[in-house]
Amino acid sequence: MRFREVPVQSLPETVQLPRPPGIWTVPGAFVFYGPVVARRPACVSLIDMSTPASPTPPGAERIIAWIMGAIVVWGLFHAAGAWMLNHDARRPLIVLACVAAFLGFWMAVLSARTKRLARLQDGANEHRR
Repeated sequence: MRFREVPVQSLPETVQLPRPPGIWTVPGAFVFYGPVVARRPACVSLIDMSTPASPTPPGAERIIAWIMGAIVVWGLFHAAGAWMLNHDARRPLIVLACVAAFLGFWMAVLSARTKRLARLQDGANEHRR
């Protein structure tokens, strides 16, 4: 079975690169699998690729804000349901605390990613000088 050769480009992590069905990848891991073609590796790693000019697609912050807002509404809906079960104030507080913990962790991961990308961009700029 031969895979059709697809050119691999330097793309943001949020963009899915073409790959054969049934192969799962993690950002930073191998993203393209194929047969060995005349002294070329069978797979290309995102780590080996140059850093793209814009690692985050335009409008991503707005989409993430809408998703986070939807999760807050979802949490409030479930907290109201937990309150209606037996009018115990601890139940909705637990639901809201879990939603807040999830969103807090997500924001911390996004912040760490932003700092990492800025550090990599600074390193790339110094390397080019």
